[in-house]
Amino acid sequence: RRVLFRSDVNYKIWLRGAVLKTHYRKQVTPPGGTARTSTATPWLYDFATTYEPISGLTFFATTVRGLEESGTAPNNAANRNEVLPAVIATQYEAGLRYRIGGGVTFIGSLLEISKPTPGIDTLNVYGLIGQARHRGIELSLTGKPAPGVNVVGGLALGWAVGAALHILWGAPGGRPSLE
Repeated sequence: RRVLFRSDVNYKIWLRGAVLKTHYRKQVTPPGGTARTSTATPWLYDFATTYEPISGLTFFATTVRGLEESGTAPNNAANRNEVLPAVIATQYEAGLRYRIGGGVTFIGSLLEISKPTPGIDTLNVYGLIGQARHRGIELSLTGKPAPGVNVVGGLALGWAVGAALHILWGAPGGRPSLE
């Protein structure tokens, strides 16, 4: 861990960042068919920071932009076996780590992940039809409170934002609307 800034009262801030140019290629050849290919060359990143106002308490925040495969159109779609483009997924997370004492540490965080989502539109074409957004809470307690005793516990709760909404497409080339 590298401390980039330290004041006279011992405040600590740490920063990290990375940028990556990636080259992605997927090729699918269905039985008896011709090869179908999808390529992408996006810029991806990972940035994080921590802040330790007092010994034993650390706040953190991070954001990551990654590439995910989005699949191939199923056989029941008008565009069966079409390779969908890879999608960009973005995650944000913020939380804290607190050393309670006696070798026990509590970690809690909030997170959000968003990415395009595939599905079949009203023309029976399988493609990227909307944006999925998932939020969650993660809590954990770990440590060694006594000799020979290890404590490991965690809880993760997550939910999809707008999961009950239906995406409807109007005329070809139209914009999606939420019902």
